[in-house]
Amino acid sequence: MRIGLDIDYVLINFDEGVYDYYDKQYVEKVARDTFIDEIYEELRHNKEFYLKLKPRINPIYIDFPFECYITARDINPYITYMNLQQHGFPNKPIFNVGVNGIEANSKADIINELKLDYFIDDSIKHFNEINNETDCVCFLMDRLNNKHIDTPLRINHISEFYNQCKYYEQRRI
Repeated sequence: MRIGLDIDYVLINFDEGVYDYYDKQYVEKVARDTFIDEIYEELRHNKEFYLKLKPRINPIYIDFPFECYITARDINPYITYMNLQQHGFPNKPIFNVGVNGIEANSKADIINELKLDYFIDDSIKHFNEINNETDCVCFLMDRLNNKHIDTPLRINHISEFYNQCKYYEQRRI
């Protein structure tokens, strides 16, 4: 069983990090966050910002084997590595869409190349793309902005993820 993990909103609190960085009050939104859209260009290559991001979960919940992290961040993977390490996340390879020498235009491309069986992401776009363009089962990490998606693949907390992978693995056999 080969497993991969998304980073932002699954392991790391990206939205709250943006608001903290600008010293603003954070409130989770159902719709796309226009404040983040407005300032993203300013932050997308900002090493200081990415290094200050805090975890969404305690890394002790990553108590299962997995192959890698896959992200669509626009920053050098080493910065992401440093952020994950400072919070105690397992040391695994990090693949960025369009970075790392992999000619990948999407997470689905990377997942296909790595032959992953299971993945977790919060993005509806990535969830649909991975489930439609790969043999990988992608679970949807619960967030306010994806609650309208009715799926048996929803995960409320990372601690549920591995048991769900094992359940689906038994159904594949």
